[in-house]
Amino acid sequence: MNDNEQQTDRTLEARVKLYYDLRPGATAPAPLLIALHGYGANKRQMMREAQLLAPERFAIASLQGFHQHIKEPWVAGGPLRFGFGWLTNFHSEESVAVHHRALIDLIEILTAEGVADPARVFLLGFSQSCALNYRFANRELP
Repeated sequence: MNDNEQQTDRTLEARVKLYYDLRPGATAPAPLLIALHGYGANKRQMMREAQLLAPERFAIASLQGFHQHIKEPWVAGGPLRFGFGWLTNFHSEESVAVHHRALIDLIEILTAEGVADPARVFLLGFSQSCALNYRFANRELP
């Protein structure tokens, strides 16, 4: 390669913070319901939905998608708001890997804290996150 040739699609690794809300179960360690919202929603919306479904004995962790976008006022029904998603079309396998790593890390953290029983973990997804949850549940284990 000479000095004038362009090198493309090089990468850097980056870390991103993922946000989640937690409602501990009535006793610990509790069964854990991990609730994942659909495209354009957020962790607070999904926590409200999960609380309507899960008994109080369950701990609920509502994880927020890592791809932020602006919801225009005419779509959001008011001032500018933010929505979140899980996947992109560009190198979607990378989004899948981030989702899987996030679930594994969340389960490990809540288990280590004594909040969750690792033998009783359940996934709840809506829309886009359902596809990711199916991939997670059917992944090949190391």
